[in-house]
Amino acid sequence: MGSIIVIVTTDHGNANPGLFSGDNANFDRIGTFKQTNEWVLQHINKNNTISQVIGQIEAVQNMAITKKEASNLLAHYNVLDKNGLYNAENLPFKILADIQQKYTNVGFGSMDHSSDYVELAMVGPGSNLLKPFIKNTDLHQLMLTATGVLQD
Repeated sequence: MGSIIVIVTTDHGNANPGLFSGDNANFDRIGTFKQTNEWVLQHINKNNTISQVIGQIEAVQNMAITKKEASNLLAHYNVLDKNGLYNAENLPFKILADIQQKYTNVGFGSMDHSSDYVELAMVGPGSNLLKPFIKNTDLHQLMLTATGVLQD
């Protein structure tokens, strides 16, 4: 058996989360979350009441959201379609993220793909070709060279 190279990466950056507002006082709240945003949004439906949504989010994410915020979330479920490419259930992640910013101080620069640097690790023969920074458009060529498919 020949040598093996393992390459771990992602296809793009996404969302650019960060502490965009206020101080870090609310940031620790994230450590008390018992469920992910996906779980929270999958457990809301158009038949829920505003009070049920408030109670559920407070129970699993330690945030006592307002009636208006809960109403904004619920409004999305009245027009929910299931045709999202990356979000098959078309859940209102952006609406929840905008609400969470007020309670955690973590915001998102965008909800789209980005051209940010992403994690990249290589182990094995050819991994020495990996530089500290590489454009994602150059990664394909690097992988072909590292695996010996292409010669320098």
